[in-house]
Amino acid sequence: MKINCTSIEFKTDITQLCNECPLVDKINKGLKEQILFQALEQKDILNNKQFEAYVNNEIEVHQKAKQRVFLTEKQNKDYKKDPHRAKRIEIYIWNKESIKALNRLLLPSKKIEISQNNISFEDLFYNSNDATVCLSILRKLDPPFIDADNNYVGKSKGIFPLWISVLKAHSPNPLIKHLQNIEYKNILNRKVKGLNLSKDASEFRKFYKRLENNNVSIDIKTILSQLSQEGRLGK
Repeated sequence: MKINCTSIEFKTDITQLCNECPLVDKINKGLKEQILFQALEQKDILNNKQFEAYVNNEIEVHQKAKQRVFLTEKQNKDYKKDPHRAKRIEIYIWNKESIKALNRLLLPSKKIEISQNNISFEDLFYNSNDATVCLSILRKLDPPFIDADNNYVGKSKGIFPLWISVLKAHSPNPLIKHLQNIEYKNILNRKVKGLNLSKDASEFRKFYKRLENNNVSIDIKTILSQLSQEGRLGK
């Protein structure tokens, strides 16, 4: 690992790491795929008071972990010969950045909604080049749910939360970012003409028995796998 962890200074902030340090990308990726993903999962199912309690509890956990590392470092008398110092630096900065990310989730919901309303369909994806490819899945289904001009031509709007769910659960890495249902609704309504998902995004809370019985999620996964094998994803 290319990190100057044997320096006199114990690094306590991500800005102190050099540009080539692999920890920068590792920590930022972990924040998106673990900390924020899990928190936004909770935000979908908890009310505001419960979600605030959840976030504050997570912050406390990370704060205690950060303090333990710092105390261990303070007791480290011979750091130049300590092979574990690099790991302590990683853990300290990881927990510090996690706390900052969680605190941002407690910003007034109005401010968050305004920023998210500016997200384009392409920005929904970790790799913006996957946007067009993944959207084409909805045309390849039998029967299709959108046409060549992105007009909604299906008979069940439940396909869209199902499609979102499959893309979020894609292995080994999710293809789309985890947002609130209301934000998915806004993005899809702008992208798909005539879709008009409900104002409260209720489609994301319903169970669509016909789609489930027809194994549509399997069909989506099959097409997604074919696109991946063809090398059309992640370009």
